[in-house]
Amino acid sequence: MSRSGEIKRNHHYVWAHYLRAWASNNNIWHLGPSGAVSYNSIKGLSKEEGYNNVIALTEEDVDFLKRWPTHDSPSLKDFHKRQIAYFGLVSKLINCHVGQEDSSKYEDLCRISKEAESNFFEETHTAIELLARPILDQLVAGDATCLEDKKNSTNFCNFLAHQLFRTRKIRDRIFAEHEKLKPKNAQEVHYMRLFRKNWWLLSFMNGSGFGYGLVKGWEKSKRVFVRNETDLPFITSDCPVINLQASGGAAARLSVPKTMDLYYPISPKFGYIIADSDSYEHMSDGISESEVRHLNIAVAGNAHLTIYSSSEASMREFKPHYLRLQKP
Repeated sequence: MSRSGEIKRNHHYVWAHYLRAWASNNNIWHLGPSGAVSYNSIKGLSKEEGYNNVIALTEEDVDFLKRWPTHDSPSLKDFHKRQIAYFGLVSKLINCHVGQEDSSKYEDLCRISKEAESNFFEETHTAIELLARPILDQLVAGDATCLEDKKNSTNFCNFLAHQLFRTRKIRDRIFAEHEKLKPKNAQEVHYMRLFRKNWWLLSFMNGSGFGYGLVKGWEKSKRVFVRNETDLPFITSDCPVINLQASGGAAARLSVPKTMDLYYPISPKFGYIIADSDSYEHMSDGISESEVRHLNIAVAGNAHLTIYSSSEASMREFKPHYLRLQKP
């Protein structure tokens, strides 16, 4: 847990340290649904109060989560079981004040409950980020040799996968699709309630499953460290990991693509691609301004609420490709 008594209420779904690569003195150019191009501190962006809160698990929730299909790997299934058990223990801490209203330690128990609710899942994501931090810092410095180490590539894949699944876009789109469903009976209503309630942990399980797949396919994938030496910087967004085979408007569909060319902007000058196709291998030798523009358009079109840049000019250039400002 964090420092005793500290409650982490505001949770980032895009790592603030990642956004620093585009920032100057911790301020970054950004564009949101209002259409205004602004320049503000990264600390207040891509975050939501209670976003990573733990929702205390009941026995019914645990049974539901254990039956959720994830991956055939025995080691991954065991990992998911251990995670469910861990957050089952966290749930006991969250409920530790229940029925203790007359206790002299009730206020202390309430504090412990709130700290467990607000901090434990947030710190799970923090642990994943800290494992990736030295790798990301080397990539920002222009050195991709760190990914030749298996441990580093594993941590990087895991980080990318969770960054993909922890976004508000994934959550909001899935919840929106759920709203459209018309359950046929009480059992389906019950299933949908459990799904929505436990999405916070289901998304983590899906992320670790996707990360496992990236690690297994690492050697077969075409990996490209892209160096941008043009005058046009790479931009990023609140959905920084994108599939170039399903970017822009096609990203609205929730179907799982059979193949992927994952792109992750590292900084205004560097990006990383993990591809099934060979469409981007030539970029290891350099990238043209038109290709930078192509990648930036994909990022802008795939954003959910916010796009980011190191420059006001590029923010305004890609504003027309930000789908939230386009009429349906």
